[in-house]
Amino acid sequence: MSDSVREREALLPEAEPQNPCCPVCGEVTSFDADDFECANCLLIFSTTNLSASLADSSAPQCASECEDKHHREQIALHGYRYACRPCALSAGHTDVHFTGCRFERIPAEPNS
Repeated sequence: MSDSVREREALLPEAEPQNPCCPVCGEVTSFDADDFECANCLLIFSTTNLSASLADSSAPQCASECEDKHHREQIALHGYRYACRPCALSAGHTDVHFTGCRFERIPAEPNS
């Protein structure tokens, strides 16, 4: 490597690590010396494996229903439909609801 390349590289900035984004609302989490925290969703994330837990386990569940009209109308697609649950976040969260909607196979109807 030539001296001019080394001189140029010495001027380049170092990368800065960033906190992970909340997988529910997409906002950057804050770090409180022990865990990453999403103030919008009232969640904390482990620094070792990024698993989520409720910031206040005694807070009541939000429990709002899924707001996606295609999910609510149970639109089926190629033998699958959405299975939605009530919002798993704590009451008082300030962003989107997390209902954990997943595609599930529609059970075959028994022959009559």
